[in-house]
Amino acid sequence: MRFDGALVYDKNGKPLSSYPGAETYLEKAHLEEGATVNYYGKPKYMNWYHRNTNKKAVFYNIGKSGYVLGYNVVSLDDKGTLSVYRNSYVYDKNGKRLKKYQGSKSNTLIRKGTAVNCVGKLNEMPNTDKNLPKFYYFNTGIQRTADKIIWPSYHTVKGKQY
Repeated sequence: MRFDGALVYDKNGKPLSSYPGAETYLEKAHLEEGATVNYYGKPKYMNWYHRNTNKKAVFYNIGKSGYVLGYNVVSLDDKGTLSVYRNSYVYDKNGKRLKKYQGSKSNTLIRKGTAVNCVGKLNEMPNTDKNLPKFYYFNTGIQRTADKIIWPSYHTVKGKQY
């Protein structure tokens, strides 16, 4: 797993003051941009204490009681990765929502902020084009400039995009 810079959190969603291999930044453990670490198990949906508010967010276990926020993941398993913008369900090729995915009902919901490997080609075009595709994002996590618009391939089934 590779990051766009990330704080390291404990199992309660609070930033750690130190973590092996992390720098200390403003009294918090911080992994630098481009850092690569292993992750263990599936993403975990838990409390996140952010700006004095308690929210729910997706975290990845990086071992030694450390977790990183899913939004900070740039790459899983060295593959192209996207962060899910809103809670989403898994559908089949006909646009029908699956009742089970990978053997479990719980796998049919992908939580907001989860990093997922991108299947298929990522298309790109300059940020000056007026005819934007329906689903797109700016590639700021990797390039640090929003000079290109990138979108994943998607399919239209019965007038809806998947």
